[in-house]
Amino acid sequence: MAIADDLVAEIFGQDKALPGILSKAIKQKLGVSIGEFSEKSGVPASTLYKILSGERDPNLRTFRRILTTIKEIEGAETNKKQNFIAIVG
Repeated sequence: MAIADDLVAEIFGQDKALPGILSKAIKQKLGVSIGEFSEKSGVPASTLYKILSGERDPNLRTFRRILTTIKEIEGAETNKKQNFIAIVG
């Protein structure tokens, strides 16, 4: 399952809080800083910090941008790590 899919499943399926799950997804699973994520997503860092601290819930447009960016970063990482099959004769 993809990181974005895991995020949505944990929030809506298991009723877990967004701040902890999102922080773990960005920092640990994707390995990027909040500043880097902000640049890639176009979501201001101050908004991300408010969401991660639980001070604010994201609106739908912001949440979509967050999920889209997670998928883009994850896709870029997947493309870098593509497996290949060697044929030895």
